[in-house]
Amino acid sequence: MASLREIKKKIESTKKTSQITKAMNMVSASKLRKVERQFKAFQPIKAKVKQLLEHVLSTNPEYSHPLLETREIKKVGYILVTSDRGLAGPYNSQVLKYFENVIKDNKIDFVIGTIGYKAFSYCKRKNHPLLNKESINSRDDIKFID
Repeated sequence: MASLREIKKKIESTKKTSQITKAMNMVSASKLRKVERQFKAFQPIKAKVKQLLEHVLSTNPEYSHPLLETREIKKVGYILVTSDRGLAGPYNSQVLKYFENVIKDNKIDFVIGTIGYKAFSYCKRKNHPLLNKESINSRDDIKFID
């Protein structure tokens, strides 16, 4: 049977782990709020660009641009976003499993851009064609250019 001292150590250890977990939760919540603010700030820009494109296309309905034409898909680009570490619960494995199912179902040539070390190392291990030569850190600040 465990001694009283061992039990107290385990209780203290559990309390410290709980404090660390709460601190990590607060940090991630703060980062999420920051990204949400940046995303909301980007929405008016997106709306203006959409409005501008709709206006250009409505003024000249016969206008044809190569990017607006329907054509055969020869190559597909995927962007995989994972964490840099394994602290995201089952998120990383679910993203990577889903991606494997997608490329198994679609027999089209593809290339992958990765954000996060887990996605980068996974694609390197599987010899998938990568756009980036090194891991893009998912903890870097996202910057929108005006």
